[in-house]
Amino acid sequence: MDYTKIGIKIAGIRAAAGLTREAFAQSIWSNVNSLFDWEHGNSLPSVYFLQRICEVYHVTPNYLFGMEEPDELNHGRNCEEESNEHFIQDAK
Repeated sequence: MDYTKIGIKIAGIRAAAGLTREAFAQSIWSNVNSLFDWEHGNSLPSVYFLQRICEVYHVTPNYLFGMEEPDELNHGRNCEEESNEHFIQDAK
């Protein structure tokens, strides 16, 4: 299982929602350190947090695991493009 791909999806969902890591983590009842690790492929969220992400941000587990690609997600922006923008900004 590629942790990085799932992390990119999570980062893209957060970016599409226009949220900071802190706000996103709070919305799913997690913490910033865990979210950072997930987004950078250092670890995976537990099933509980995967479920919270899916419920709160209206995505499917299949989307998170790369088994489906919705045409539009959260206001029509492509989550992976959003995520890549944030990784570039993080690197600066």
